[in-house]
Amino acid sequence: MNLDKLHFPESGEWLNTEKKLSAETLKGHVVLLDFWTYCCINCMHVLEDLHWLQCHFRDKPFVIVGVHSAKYPNERIHANIESAIVRYGISHPVFVDSEFKMWDMYRIKAWPSFALFGADGILYSKTSGEGKRGHLNKKIHEALDAASDNGSLAKGRVHIATKCYHARTDNTLAFPGKLAVNKENGHLFVSDSNNNRILHVDPFDHEYARVIDVIGSGNPGNEDGSFATASFNKPQGIASENGLLFVADTGNHLIRMIHLRERNVRIIAGTGEIGYSRSYSGPATRALLNSPWDIASDGEALYIAMAGLHQIWRLDMETREMIVAAGNGYESIVDGPSAAASLAQPSGISICGDRAYFVDSETSSLRYLDIRKGDAHTLIGTGLFDYGDTVGPFVRTLLQHPVGLHALQDRVYLADTYNHAIKVAELSGRRVRTIVRSTGDRLFNTAGKQLSELPLFEPNDVLCHNGVLYIADTNNHVIRKLESNATKLITLNIMT
Repeated sequence: MNLDKLHFPESGEWLNTEKKLSAETLKGHVVLLDFWTYCCINCMHVLEDLHWLQCHFRDKPFVIVGVHSAKYPNERIHANIESAIVRYGISHPVFVDSEFKMWDMYRIKAWPSFALFGADGILYSKTSGEGKRGHLNKKIHEALDAASDNGSLAKGRVHIATKCYHARTDNTLAFPGKLAVNKENGHLFVSDSNNNRILHVDPFDHEYARVIDVIGSGNPGNEDGSFATASFNKPQGIASENGLLFVADTGNHLIRMIHLRERNVRIIAGTGEIGYSRSYSGPATRALLNSPWDIASDGEALYIAMAGLHQIWRLDMETREMIVAAGNGYESIVDGPSAAASLAQPSGISICGDRAYFVDSETSSLRYLDIRKGDAHTLIGTGLFDYGDTVGPFVRTLLQHPVGLHALQDRVYLADTYNHAIKVAELSGRRVRTIVRSTGDRLFNTAGKQLSELPLFEPNDVLCHNGVLYIADTNNHVIRKLESNATKLITLNIMT
């Protein structure tokens, strides 16, 4: 086989399309392969470029095919990839390359990578990384022009029927991301991420909650203003402090402040442009942020899990100055002083005392930043490809892409996202135990008692309040509730 010729192995499965594609089906088309895995922040970033290219060349015989080559075992499950397709709004067909046949065939080395094939099916160019829209645009134009000149270009674009996936939903939430508690009244805040809004919720009953406020119009955007007119784009982390709510407006690369009494929203950090500087120090409103995924407050400053830069940033609430608090920007797991430490896609952060605990998703680790000294320390985790589902002593514990956590004085609750489990790290004994976990299509507690017919599906956050655990059961589009010594995991019915 010519390794530089377009080919889709027979063993692979197709998603997001009604029928399988082949090199013959795409004959006469310029084809761009996007090698991705759905956990990867860089892969998420390039989706905007792919959408732009898809629109820009919509009248040309040009086709984008996603090649999903999974990093984690959880990402090889078709239902999970389908959920990611819905969550990210992917409209092009996806080939599932779980055996890495295409990855090896085209000598791919990193996520994301791109392989562009001419209308004759021969590899035209390759590149990798984000920020390649201009380069890809140029190469696609060249490949189309060359095929037009030699007569190999198809006269029209092949019709590819997209398959629609319908995720389970309660019609209130769409991929809820993070949770916070209103310290004044015990109510909850929920980042209703794919509905582009924040909900203020009163869990007034054992199984019911009432929506007190909807913050955001629901339309994607970055407009400041009243609760009804302000707009967000895939908000994630939220932190409540003194009548204010701070939001990591992830898709906009902004930090927003919600004044709960004055009922308005405004930008306090970021310009709305994605940035790649790993050494910023200066006014927060001039900083270029990169996918801020979670946020926490110690009363004096905001600490931001900057997933796209593999760093923790600090925003001083008095001076409104922003600096890098931890991480040199290299994706790895290295402890030490701020400038020497390496992080890997921090996606959850929670402060208790002088420690900002965070989960580094890409190293499946639990770590903390000593706020006063500025040093990073690792409690659980060893490397970018060290993951699993093992509990016990910290040194033997393995997690799989955790995204959320809540730190208390003696323990840290963990949303072990790709294990579909909630675990707790006991700090004094340096041990981890499982609280609830999914096994197949059932959910159990550590005593083996079945808790619910609805298993957890990639929970993104966990919050402990007054002895009750609240869980953002993200891919089930619900909030779950586990009371002390309960034998049932409750789905919180949210009434609008």
